[in-house]
Amino acid sequence: MDKCTDISIINDVIVIDTKSGIDIFSQSFGGRKLDTSLISGFLQAISNFGSTISEALRESRTLTIEYKDSIVMQTDLVNLKLIVTLKENPSPNFKFIMEDLAYDIYKQYGEEIDKFTGILKPFQNMNELIEKHLNTSFLTRIKIVENPKIELTISEKEIISKARNLMKENNFNYFYSLYLMPEKSATPEEYQTIFNLIEKGIFQPIEE
Repeated sequence: MDKCTDISIINDVIVIDTKSGIDIFSQSFGGRKLDTSLISGFLQAISNFGSTISEALRESRTLTIEYKDSIVMQTDLVNLKLIVTLKENPSPNFKFIMEDLAYDIYKQYGEEIDKFTGILKPFQNMNELIEKHLNTSFLTRIKIVENPKIELTISEKEIISKARNLMKENNFNYFYSLYLMPEKSATPEEYQTIFNLIEKGIFQPIEE
């Protein structure tokens, strides 16, 4: 349940080249636009903390700061900074998920980051690693793609019906998974049903 709740409160995911300070990948969720002023202000706040931050980072790769109306978490690893902004504090395990993600990004893209000259094309598939660790497809626009060859459970059919009604009521051709469940009252089974439909290709994320 903690994992499901953590996913639902993610606002942005940003990966920054430490040397240049340029974001080589960024993604915002729930129809939001990335608040670059928030990120630059957060980085300035870290700089202002100076030695206190350095001491904290010696104990953990991941730093958490409450900045404006967001919780901002940063993981430093060699030549990259992974930043995730959230609506509220996540579960204690979330920092370990971030550190695993940062390690995988470094493992796959570390050499490209070292050679970074401003060209972002080498990093355009980084969202696949983000999805692997954070299941962010849950936060993007979703369309329904019917496939009569795929067997569906009763709970999956109920969720699909709920999604269709939601789109009809709002005159949309897409929906957000979070809208299918009352805030903070969904069960792990409901989250899992949506993940299953995404894996089966019935619910397909739309790039925003």
